[in-house]
This record gives sequence, structure tokens and C-alpha cells, in this order.
Amino acid sequence: TYQILHQVAGRAGREENLGKVLVQTYMPENSALKALVAHDRDAFLANEMEQRKLFKMPPYYRLATVTLSGKLEKMVKQRAEDLARMAPQSKDIDVLGPAPAQMSYLKNQYRYRLIVRMPSAPLRMTARLLFPPPMNSTTQRPRRFASAGRVKSCVVVRWGAS
Repeated sequence: TYQILHQVAGRAGREENLGKVLVQTYMPENSALKALVAHDRDAFLANEMEQRKLFKMPPYYRLATVTLSGKLEKMVKQRAEDLARMAPQSKDIDVLGPAPAQMSYLKNQYRYRLIVRMPSAPLRMTARLLFPPPMNSTTQRPRRFASAGRVKSCVVVRWGAS
């Protein structure tokens, strides 16, 4: 928000021709707007970093997005719910979702996603580390999901600021 408003406001005037910027908002108390009016980028950045730490967001925490897709919406949703339940239980790990992905239907595929938030993660993190497969109690081998169709998954890790 701050960057866009700063850029747009900068276009309002050039050299000796001073311009005027009018912003219509329902939230005049917004920290980005206050910093922009005060021409105080450093205050905005300090506040932003404080908020990111408080709400466990990058760069203080890491985000991994797990996207599942398949032709049968019910199956994709069920698999996403299963993965959310299988995620490691820890006070430091939050699993958000599942929810329909931003583009919930793409190329004849239904899409759901989970977001996993954690304080740090090794560079070699994989979906298997985040979501180990359930073990078969008799064979001690990973148990496969029963499926009537294919569900694919993809993990994307955000290391820095989002």
C-alpha cells in the first residue's frame, strides 16, 4: 500500500509545478497513509516489521503453501482436510485452511490449499517433512490414501517477506 501510494503521489507534481494528492479512504488511521502524509518511510517500515512479528509473518516466520488439485472436488477437499489433520502438532506450527485456492477451478481441475506457518525451516524442507504419510500399523510402511481418482499436490515455500 505504502509503495503504490508513494509512487502515485510522486507523479502529482514535477519540479516547480507542485501537485496536490487527494486520497479517499474509509481508514484514515491506516499506518501506511499516516506515514505517507508525514513523509516518514522509516516509521512505516518499523511499524510494518512490528506487525509482521506480532502476526507471525515473514521474515520472522516462514510460509509454505500446499496446493492440491484434481478432477473431483469432493476428493480434493477431503485430501486437503486429511493433510491438515496429519500436519505436525506443535505450538510453533500453524496450519491455515484448507480453503479453495484463489483460482479454485483451473484447467478442468479443482484446487484447494493449505498454508503452513513456522518460525524457521531447513532449506531441504519437503512435503514429506511437513506431512509425513500415515503409517500402516502392521507393516510399519507408509499407508496409501484410498483414491477413486488422482489428486496432485505442490508445495511452495516463501523464505522472505511476502
